[in-house]
Amino acid sequence: MHKTLEIAAVLALSITLKATAANGDNNKGATVICKILKLAATASKNEPDYSIPQDDVDYIEGLNMSLADPSWSSQFPLDSKKSKSDAKGCEKNDKEEACKKQWVKWQNSRFAFKEDSTRPDKLAIAEGKLRSPQGQAAAMQLAMLASKAQAISGTLATQKVREEIPTMAQVLASLQTAAFGEPKTDLSPGNRCKVDGGSNREKCCTVGQKLQALCQALVCLCGKDGGDGNTNSHCNLGNNAQFNAFGPNDIAAQYAASDTKCMHVTLPPLTSHAVRSLATELKALETAIADAAGDKVVLGKAKATTFCAAGAGAACIDLTQATAAHGQQNKEIPWEAHLQTAADKLQKIEEAKQRTATARQELTVLKAQADAIYRHIAYATVQQTQTEPTSATKAVSTPEAEKQKQECQGLTKATQCREKGHCKWNSTDKTDGNYCELNEANAAQQQTTKTGKDGATSGADPNCKQHGDKTSCEKRNTAGQSPVCGWRKGKDNEPNLEKEMCRNGSFLVNKRLALMAADFDSFI
Repeated sequence: MHKTLEIAAVLALSITLKATAANGDNNKGATVICKILKLAATASKNEPDYSIPQDDVDYIEGLNMSLADPSWSSQFPLDSKKSKSDAKGCEKNDKEEACKKQWVKWQNSRFAFKEDSTRPDKLAIAEGKLRSPQGQAAAMQLAMLASKAQAISGTLATQKVREEIPTMAQVLASLQTAAFGEPKTDLSPGNRCKVDGGSNREKCCTVGQKLQALCQALVCLCGKDGGDGNTNSHCNLGNNAQFNAFGPNDIAAQYAASDTKCMHVTLPPLTSHAVRSLATELKALETAIADAAGDKVVLGKAKATTFCAAGAGAACIDLTQATAAHGQQNKEIPWEAHLQTAADKLQKIEEAKQRTATARQELTVLKAQADAIYRHIAYATVQQTQTEPTSATKAVSTPEAEKQKQECQGLTKATQCREKGHCKWNSTDKTDGNYCELNEANAAQQQTTKTGKDGATSGADPNCKQHGDKTSCEKRNTAGQSPVCGWRKGKDNEPNLEKEMCRNGSFLVNKRLALMAADFDSFI
């Protein structure tokens, strides 16, 4: 694939300067060099935009909070945005700061979406519908979408920190160093190619001596040497001046005389493939010469015995010292490393832009899905559960729950705490200490089972554990009604988690926390 793109790029760069019958012997090399010079002189310095629409992430999170079970979301006030100092339930947690940060994030999302005008079609959803099985399923789906949106945002942020993305200014600095010998602030034609060419044409046009930049190479390929009768126009760039002085101002003047036509070449967009293709095309124009005076590698029209030195008809650059023909430690061709650096930096920029474009598209899709889920549940006719909540907040207000709370707080061993179905151990790395708290969700379920609300059968606690086999356990249930008992392994803080036994079935249908609530429960 990479090779195919390289070939396509070379074909796209095939426009050459027009040659006459007698002249133009260096047009191919001049055309490629002019394209690199034009890229370096005209490329935009504007930096790409790597941002993603954070508003879309916030929107998805806001809809997520709008569909959350009211029994859970009611802990987040709607009067104003809050700070970490307002966070509830994080005081005893060994992840207190993370807990508070998440609490504030959810509170702010709920506050931002408290008005109907912020929601799709300005639709409000009644609490009873939110508590219905359909509402809970929709909340689960939206929670997953919000999690994906957060992951996309977080992944891009992490990549920016871990992998430093080059800037276009760095790319241009490398391109201009290859083209003009150094980064330029003044890119006027007369100032672009101020490089020292030494004392003669041979030094000026030889790698390992004074040859420094591609603009200088262009002068070597195209300049006339009138002292030796060279009157050919090697590149048809309109430069009729004699090339027989080699100071910085002389090289600059020689280049400036060719700049207008040189800048007429047609360019593809600036990409890493375009830069690599130009470098490859220029490399392909190098020619090996075997001569009694020695083997040479040149680019352009050389003259026997003197090669690229002053002489009638000679117009080339001598690259021998950068090849095996040199027979000694090779010299670098000065522009090649800079072109490679520019291409590598451009590739990283292109990859970052592609990641950003992909993330934006994914967020657009997630936002549309979130809208569709919200509208579906808002317009749907659902079988609503009883509107009176059996939330943890209500359960805690009862004398029974207060008694359970005190019991939990009195336990200092993780094993003792977890044995109590209405308690939870609030530490991930400690087994002793004051980390046992009331599991308000489980306490609420136990309370509603006893009081006959929220889908459980009326009367006393069904005492499912008295049934020792699956058959008698499931006979306790009535067809068409919420299961009273279920033969299953334990969940959350229920005792004997791995043992299959007859357990309270209301756990299966009455758990009020959607996915994001479960995440929050890992903190508090």
